[in-house]
Amino acid sequence: MEASGAHLTPSGRLRVHSSTGLGIQLLSSLAGRYNERYPEVSLDLALSQCQPDPLAASLDVIITLSRELPDSELVTQRLGTVFSVVCAAPSYLVQHGIPRTPSALHRHRCLRLADPVFADDWHFVGEGIDEVIRPGETFKVNVAEAMASAAETGMGICLLPDYVAAPALQRGALVRVLPQFHLQHKHIHALYPSRRFLDAKIRTWVEFLKQELPRAFHNYHEILQNPEHWA
Repeated sequence: MEASGAHLTPSGRLRVHSSTGLGIQLLSSLAGRYNERYPEVSLDLALSQCQPDPLAASLDVIITLSRELPDSELVTQRLGTVFSVVCAAPSYLVQHGIPRTPSALHRHRCLRLADPVFADDWHFVGEGIDEVIRPGETFKVNVAEAMASAAETGMGICLLPDYVAAPALQRGALVRVLPQFHLQHKHIHALYPSRRFLDAKIRTWVEFLKQELPRAFHNYHEILQNPEHWA
């Protein structure tokens, strides 16, 4: 019978692709907990900043970050929403001062995170403000963890995804600037090919992420909202 074996019991190789930051900060640690629950599954996690063709790359699941629902023939499951916050090292702010408004950022060294989903500009909206800040060319990188490391040295002010910013804030390596603003909201989706009988390892992995990711982001957001981590 077709609906048997792998369709019922999670086992075999599960090939997952994710954006680099999300994979480093969350999926790699969650993979161990998934494996404890489903020890017969071998998880193969590939990380990059570009979204591959799942069929050409022989992938089972793609975890993607996007502003809108991806235009795809794949099955799509939303796993959560992330946003970015402005951060800097305490040492930088001691030397250069704390910007209290978005317009004050024009007088600061702003570092550029190259995000394929968003333009380079920082768009601040809210509290009667609608202002765009264009980061400079002091430092530009396409991986948020590398940006966080550079900012921790006091290089300048940066914009980081919440899941990258929160651990650095908790360590005291960075503090949050302009905490009233959330920028660059993105949705997390799991994409996988449509099949009549969904492989159990795909089904259980997606269900596992739907349970665990909201808990992780709740913890991150509590850190972000704590005034002791603000400049």
